[in-house]
Amino acid sequence: MMNLQQLVLWLLIVGLVPYTIRWQRSKGHKRNLEIRALFWSLQVCFYSTRCRQLKVRLPLVQRLGRFVWEVVKEVLKDKLLKQ
Repeated sequence: MMNLQQLVLWLLIVGLVPYTIRWQRSKGHKRNLEIRALFWSLQVCFYSTRCRQLKVRLPLVQRLGRFVWEVVKEVLKDKLLKQ
């Protein structure tokens, strides 16, 4: 049986370890590197030797933010209906 600390550690390991690493080349010397994990993702676009674009996403934080916003909207809607 797992205790709470072991469960949290297991979830962190599973969420932080990448499950997809993709390297793509497209027309015009453009290269993309995309790394995805459960809790984060990273995308690096190389347009030339000097130009790079970096995108870091935290899907877990985005989902939690959307959930909290939906809860706030429901609470406000209930509060307005009771008035």
